[in-house]
Amino acid sequence: MSIKKIYGNKGYVSCLLLTKRNEFNGQSFDVQQLLHIVFNNRTKIIAREICPSCHKKDELYQLERIIKLPKILIISLLRANKTSSTLIDDYVSYPDCLDLADAIDPQLFDGSSTRFQLVGVHCHVGNIHSGHYYSYAKVNGKWFCFDDANVTERGPNLNSRDVFTLFYQKI
Repeated sequence: MSIKKIYGNKGYVSCLLLTKRNEFNGQSFDVQQLLHIVFNNRTKIIAREICPSCHKKDELYQLERIIKLPKILIISLLRANKTSSTLIDDYVSYPDCLDLADAIDPQLFDGSSTRFQLVGVHCHVGNIHSGHYYSYAKVNGKWFCFDDANVTERGPNLNSRDVFTLFYQKI
């Protein structure tokens, strides 16, 4: 079954590259900070262009903004270093509750909630060539760890070097 069939057209996938080591001065990466960087840094797209509003020649910038938030937010952390074929195994901290208020376009946003609750975590241990996957999921308010045939009641570590994908549900 596809994501589109499960969530309709309201799905949104964001891939965050863990390559901006200088942004964090060697500390662990923080998902909330990464989202802030993605949605608040202006990117220069054209050196000089005529503005359609004021008709002056000026630099144009692109700023990423969200117009409509999904019911389920999936954040995939790209942990592979393509140049050296290794995994970036730095610690990643992620919140139990995520607020995307600073990522929305206030002029076009529908005014719905900008808050999300963590409901799933997908992890990998090993290296880029081999390893083992396991997951955490929140079921009826309780956290469970799914590790092959073993299912135990326990929650994820919110600061881990094993996290690859985060699943948040709108609250």
